Amino acid sequence: ELLNIDADPRLQGFALAQQHLAIATNVLHATPYICNTLAHCRQLLSPGGLLVVNEVLETNAFAQITFGMTDGWWLFASDPARAGQQSPLMSWERWCTLFADAGFAHSHAVRGGGVLDGQAVMVARVSERGQLLVEPQARSAKGTHVLTGGLGGLPRAPGR
Repeated sequence: ELLNIDADPRLQGFALAQQHLAIATNVLHATPYICNTLAHCRQLLSPGGLLVVNEVLETNAFAQITFGMTDGWWLFASDPARAGQQSPLMSWERWCTLFADAGFAHSHAVRGGGVLDGQAVMVARVSERGQLLVEPQARSAKGTHVLTGGLGGLPRAPGR
């Protein structure tokens, strides 16, 4: 199934608090409103669930020239959480604050070195007693799920 993390997962037929693990690689920054995105990720995860995020933390001239030509790069422009930024990329400190704001109990980052200096794998964990503001639905969403940034230059449907 395809999940557009920009939109409410319930409206896409996904049960809340049923996933133990969600993995997103270089896609969450490409969403229009990062607080909504992380709230949707949190809603999908069960107590003790993990969100593993691989993201670039710093922009550079190459990234701005290459990805700045895509519509998706600029989706962040009206996001209050990223006001005044030159790109959708955020520091680890900003990610950490946003994870906490979205209801994650713990977060950690492993940063790269050398050519991966600006890259990090971040893990945010839901509390074991984590309660959602919205009650989980009875239906379980099973299978493989792809997180995308919606229509911002990313594919709408996964390859099969």
